[in-house]
Amino acid sequence: MSNATSHLPERPSLQQLRKQARELLQQLRSGDPSATTRLLKYKTTVADPILADAQFALAREYGFESWPKLVHHIQASYTSDLQQHQRIAEDLVAAYNSADAEVITRLNDLFHSSLNIQQIRDFIRDKLFSLPNAAQRTDNFTLPDAQLVVARLYGFQNWSELVQSSNSPEQDLRSAPVVLSSRPPFYRIDWTNNSIEPRQPMSTKNWENVCDVIKELGLTAVNSANLIGDDDLAIISQLDQVTSS
Repeated sequence: MSNATSHLPERPSLQQLRKQARELLQQLRSGDPSATTRLLKYKTTVADPILADAQFALAREYGFESWPKLVHHIQASYTSDLQQHQRIAEDLVAAYNSADAEVITRLNDLFHSSLNIQQIRDFIRDKLFSLPNAAQRTDNFTLPDAQLVVARLYGFQNWSELVQSSNSPEQDLRSAPVVLSSRPPFYRIDWTNNSIEPRQPMSTKNWENVCDVIKELGLTAVNSANLIGDDDLAIISQLDQVTSS
């Protein structure tokens, strides 16, 4: 990568970058001097600019040699997200069947809680009760069971739906009155009351990205119904401050 003049967010969105490229193209075609200056840093001419020119300039500003390399970098981050979900499922199995202190710490960090091993096991059992064959799953908690729990926490019916969402193009968050994000961090947006409902587990960076989404979309309310941890009051307060700013 070359030197960057802009920095990608922790969870970059291809949809937003494509929008930025289209906006830059419009500015170039309207003769905007600042847009022309941006392109001339990387190309020798701006005559009859096309979308590929705007994409190239944008990629270079973010420190990539080309638009395809920028796209590849973002798509690779999606794979990393799926690996994180797999790790959460593996940690749930380890917590349920053993008392690994490292696992307990990782889960508490993601759920923003301070649960002990018994409380974590009770939490898992509580989630299993709503699943088919609950008694069998409780007696023999396996990785597929944990994957199903993780998928349901994020708002998907099963693990396959979660995987499919991670491999699908990003959706327009304004495409329906109620929409679930297809990329981490997972959240549900209800445009009828202009609210967002975050879905745990989430890292600290995930929460920061939710705050960015609230600002970007101009959301004004937070639905905390599915927040889990015992320090969620602080998180809700932080999100409420963002919606009211």
